[in-house]
Amino acid sequence: MKCKMLLAGAAVVMLSTPALAAMDSYVESALIEVCKASINNKPHQLNGKVKEHRLTYPVIANKLMCNGQSVYHFAKDHNADRTAALIFTRGNLGTVTIEDLAQTAGDQRWYVSF
Repeated sequence: MKCKMLLAGAAVVMLSTPALAAMDSYVESALIEVCKASINNKPHQLNGKVKEHRLTYPVIANKLMCNGQSVYHFAKDHNADRTAALIFTRGNLGTVTIEDLAQTAGDQRWYVSF
């Protein structure tokens, strides 16, 4: 009986970890829309999608991964130079930041594929 309770408790702990949690379908579709807007080379459309989903450029520049690439490199590889420049400047990719590594919680990126 104790063994079953222990296994059930371990299963609950494992399923509640963020690494195993599935992404909400709305969040995933919103991130895919931002990825698609980044490759069409129209900065006003990218800006509209970022505002529509209440995201910020530093967040998408540092956390969003489109088909295994950062959103900036994804735009550059699809020859969307104007949107890539927008992501670079507004996402603060050219600045140096100092972070306390002891307080960071590992890889907090959002991976989407389409």
